[in-house]
Amino acid sequence: MSGKPTKRGLGRPTKSEAKALDAHVLDEALALFGSAGFAAVSVESIALRCGVGKNTIYRRYPDKEALFKAAVDREITRLNELGQELSQHVSDPLEAIRLTVQQMSKVLHEPQVIQMMRLLVAEGHRFPHLAEDMDRWLTALFKRLDALIEDATASGRMPKRPVKAVREALFTLFAAPSLNRLILDDQSLNISDAEFDLRWNLFVGGAAASMDPS
Repeated sequence: MSGKPTKRGLGRPTKSEAKALDAHVLDEALALFGSAGFAAVSVESIALRCGVGKNTIYRRYPDKEALFKAAVDREITRLNELGQELSQHVSDPLEAIRLTVQQMSKVLHEPQVIQMMRLLVAEGHRFPHLAEDMDRWLTALFKRLDALIEDATASGRMPKRPVKAVREALFTLFAAPSLNRLILDDQSLNISDAEFDLRWNLFVGGAAASMDPS
């Protein structure tokens, strides 16, 4: 999250100040929607949480629905932008898979992403295009993983197995804990760097153990 913008004097805000305020409003709106739900939140309550007047919000968003859409859409856009070039310059396809699932794990455990997913579960029927945008992000992630798995298989770094089964195993190992946290709201379900390494070694060890020795 961007944190609360610094207080400023009178006069028109600079571009950087306006950008910081925009980010702060979306951060606080996402947190409030996530904790209280869409119906219980008002523009006034968001303005109070942000420490600004409600007209500051209305100058940016015509109503609560537009603010909700902007807050969730920003997170989906950020997910789409993350890691687009992460594995492009990695020659070892198995290492490229590791980097991709490591980033996926870290992103899916971020508090604002957890909040966004909760909102999509609770309010997706109100905003179906946002749920569709999230589905597109997941589809793109799956396609990227599938291509990397095929490269790792072709290069002999992994045994030949159904690509979907390998991808689902990766998703279970590295993404399922975030889904459990989504349901249980338990911070202990976060994957530490040490636990990520343990899970990755289990995955690689299982793959290596099933390699055809011939």
